[in-house]
Amino acid sequence: MVLHGLGAQSQITFLAYRVEDDPNSGLVNWLSDSHMLPASMPEARILTYDWNANFDNTASSDTFDGHARTLLDRIHVNRRKLVLDCPQSKLSDYGTLFPI
Repeated sequence: MVLHGLGAQSQITFLAYRVEDDPNSGLVNWLSDSHMLPASMPEARILTYDWNANFDNTASSDTFDGHARTLLDRIHVNRRKLVLDCPQSKLSDYGTLFPI
């Protein structure tokens, strides 16, 4: 499970240059690009969670603990839905709960 930090958004946090230190090589999402993290961890299911990590006037009124509880709740609900939709299958047969 991958979470972005304060003041960030997952859509841009996990971008990197295709060739290190070469801005002309283009940007890739290193969580999903087949030559980056998936190449190092081919059997892993990589999950990301986008949350309101702003600390300015658009910040969430929720606490960090509240954000964590929301994340756990969403994982629980999504896993339960997978089990109810396909009870004959093992949960590990499925892809990510929060696709990147």
